Amino acid sequence: MNYAFTSEWTSAGELAKKLETGDLVEIRRTSSIGLPIYNHWAVYVGFANGIHKVVHLTNGNYNNGPNLFVNLFSSTSSTSTNNHEKNPSISIENFFDVCGNDQCRINNSMDKKYKPLSQSDIYDRALSKVGEHGYSVFNINCEHFAKWSRYNISTSDQANYGKAAFIGMGVLLFLPGGFLVVAAATGIKYLVSKFSDSVKKDPETISNEMSSS
Repeated sequence: MNYAFTSEWTSAGELAKKLETGDLVEIRRTSSIGLPIYNHWAVYVGFANGIHKVVHLTNGNYNNGPNLFVNLFSSTSSTSTNNHEKNPSISIENFFDVCGNDQCRINNSMDKKYKPLSQSDIYDRALSKVGEHGYSVFNINCEHFAKWSRYNISTSDQANYGKAAFIGMGVLLFLPGGFLVVAAATGIKYLVSKFSDSVKKDPETISNEMSSS
């Protein structure tokens, strides 16, 4: 298993040469003109029958769908044209279909802070949720699921940054002009430090939330 390894951003074809079961795959979603939108996450579960397979939380829509605001925080989009489900669910798919032409990398950087589960445990946990439905903008997205599979915790930097941005925008709307920039920056800095990489659910919370959705 690629312990504590973060690769360079590269194509799906190049990354497939390095993938090992249990790796977390981060995919940089971009707009039609190449601007980065958000990062999608998946769990690599191995090579079988000529296919590199990943498990991920997906809504089956194109990555450049019309509602980019939702995509930014849900991170559930897939480039696959075979899955047309509108209700986000855990799916097992061809890695190349999920990644498409977007840049991707292995991102097991949290191994330095949290001990990853064994390859077999990560594999079993990811596959155990295939077919289940559940999604919440800040509480259950693809990053939550991927990290839950590998570490038995659920955390998402993207969701945490989103929370901070919302609070910062709220401050901008309500405080006098002289304090706008300082207040917004302070609010965002505080929330990022408070939530980022520290908002972790109880190990069973993500399972319960998905089962009840």
